[in-house]
Amino acid sequence: LDAMCCQNIGWNSVLLGELTRGEALLNRALDCMKQLKAEQSIDYLTCKRNLGLLYIQQVRFPEAIRLYREIVSGLKSCSGGEQTTLRAKTAAELFFLLEHENHTSEAQKFADDAADWLSALYGGNSPMLAELLLRMIGYAIEEGDGAALERLLDRIEPVFSGSACKGTALEARWLNYLGVYCCDALGSYGDALKCFSASAR
Repeated sequence: LDAMCCQNIGWNSVLLGELTRGEALLNRALDCMKQLKAEQSIDYLTCKRNLGLLYIQQVRFPEAIRLYREIVSGLKSCSGGEQTTLRAKTAAELFFLLEHENHTSEAQKFADDAADWLSALYGGNSPMLAELLLRMIGYAIEEGDGAALERLLDRIEPVFSGSACKGTALEARWLNYLGVYCCDALGSYGDALKCFSASAR
């Protein structure tokens, strides 16, 4: 009970901007759950993610990455609906963290898993999934990986068929990447021009 109270009050403190108090309470909750041998529970891993989100707010990215890696490892022995939600959010957030800290190769290892879990959790046209796939497409273009680029362009197209991402800056970025692909890979300059024109609207 003490662990859950500390976790709930700690997270609410973070949401209210009381980060020092929130950090102390979240760490206390983790200590309580360790004493109960509950390190593999969803509650423990969720508390750890909340602490990671606090570290992100404080721009303590290396510490956040360490926590997220531990969560990913711990999730391997969990199951159930709550695990699916936590896995999706953790994988996506870790991808963006690693990318921000220039751990590009490690970020790429999480990219496909993150996309799969986000799709399962939010459906095929969520903005978070679109952002993730666009980052992956950017990497494929930078690396000159034509096979990966084709696969990702096929995968991202349905994301923009729904209303959530249509007409957004995300769609403009996708059309721009599609224009680059039409121009550089296919030599189809007319199609590239259409894409570039549509992305500029």
